[in-house]
Amino acid sequence: MPKAIKIDAKGRETLITIKRLQNKFETGIRRAGYLVGRDMVAFAKDKMKERPKTGVTRLIRRGKIRRNHTASNANISPPEFPASLSGDLWRSLAFKVRGSKQLEFGAGAQKSNIGNAFRYARIQELGGQAGRGRKTKIKGRHYLLQTINANTRNVTVHMQIEVIKQIK
Repeated sequence: MPKAIKIDAKGRETLITIKRLQNKFETGIRRAGYLVGRDMVAFAKDKMKERPKTGVTRLIRRGKIRRNHTASNANISPPEFPASLSGDLWRSLAFKVRGSKQLEFGAGAQKSNIGNAFRYARIQELGGQAGRGRKTKIKGRHYLLQTINANTRNVTVHMQIEVIKQIK
């Protein structure tokens, strides 16, 4: 036979304290999500700018300006991060924290319609056909997955620090 639980003034205070703790946990998790997202974007951007790339070197001409560009190599393990030629992929990297339950990270995470940069980012991550007439086959570089794997320890550290800050 179930027993009835009385909620007196002391019990009500306990329930209010538990509810406040829940709110503080969620705030700490959101703050940690923001810090983790910021770290992942910075890591991916640093890796894209990193030299040297081991792929083919080509002469790039833009008007009167000429420069050499070394492409990244997808045939090594793990594949290199995409080289930053135009900067569209680099600029499209972002993150968005959605409450205390979800962190979106990737190309165009903050913009709903990013167009070409999003399609290019998807091909760089997963591989596929690209170029005029879709004649060029690109191997997936999995740069977002590499970024997430490299930052898994940061998730734990940021979660612990931010939740403890909120509780104190």
